[in-house]
Amino acid sequence: MDPFGATAGELGPCAASLDICILNDMELDPRSCTCFRLRAATRRLTQRYDHALAPAGLRTGQFSILSFISEYPADPSITQLADFLDMDLSTATRNLRPLIESGYVVQKTVTQDARRRELKLTAKGARLLEKAYPLWSEVQAGVIEEFGSKHGELHTLLERLR
Repeated sequence: MDPFGATAGELGPCAASLDICILNDMELDPRSCTCFRLRAATRRLTQRYDHALAPAGLRTGQFSILSFISEYPADPSITQLADFLDMDLSTATRNLRPLIESGYVVQKTVTQDARRRELKLTAKGARLLEKAYPLWSEVQAGVIEEFGSKHGELHTLLERLR
């Protein structure tokens, strides 16, 4: 069975080799695809952070949202949050909803512009972030140690993708 779950008989033109598939003179190997490798690495790294943050009842994305709101110089808008997270507005809103429903974040309408909604961390949210920060910090230190001197270079390369 190959890593994608198919047996050699089910692979058709790829049956000869499970490493590289030749199809119409194209070499198809998902492991050579940068996007595939980044997505797989992201899933594995996210699992580490999620596991570390589990005692606080948070996932990595929720921690990022709370951290952003906490550290932003003023009360950020949902649009600013979406920009920071590199996601569309509806996805940012969907990710924010459980934090609002749990009472960790409040959303308020700005009187000057009823369309603009600003976000504020509640006292409950600040306590949760205080509890989660050491958990995040520990896994972050491990990742930095694992990458060693390449950690800064990795951030630089990832920033180029923005």
